[in-house]
Amino acid sequence: MSQQTLRTTLEQGRAAFAFECAQKGMQTKGINETYEPQTTRLPTLIKTNGLGAAIAFFASNKPVHKHICLDILSWLQQSPVNAVVDMSQIKDVMGFAEKITQLDTADYKTLTIEVLAFLTWLRRFAKGLDKQKDNERKNKA
Repeated sequence: MSQQTLRTTLEQGRAAFAFECAQKGMQTKGINETYEPQTTRLPTLIKTNGLGAAIAFFASNKPVHKHICLDILSWLQQSPVNAVVDMSQIKDVMGFAEKITQLDTADYKTLTIEVLAFLTWLRRFAKGLDKQKDNERKNKA
């Protein structure tokens, strides 16, 4: 398989999984109102504070934050990056945060890049679904 085909397939997988996560997040009571803004906030936190600090903050905060962290963890457990950084045994957000603290620099960087790539798709879909929801509300009014 060529490098371009592999990259395209990986992007398609990220996009498909992110779309499913965004749909679930936007439909889950208790987090649906804040899901989209938080998917926009997390990449900035990662770039500013680092992946470990951002995940630790999200892990210890509101249910919407934990939901997004679990979405990320679910993606990492099935993505090709799992071959480099084994995430398969992690069951919860605190385990995810702990695993990040144990990574060497190269794996930490690899994981950060993959998380940001996934969040790009998650943010796009959450924003689109949020706008769709707003349009539906306006049409009913």
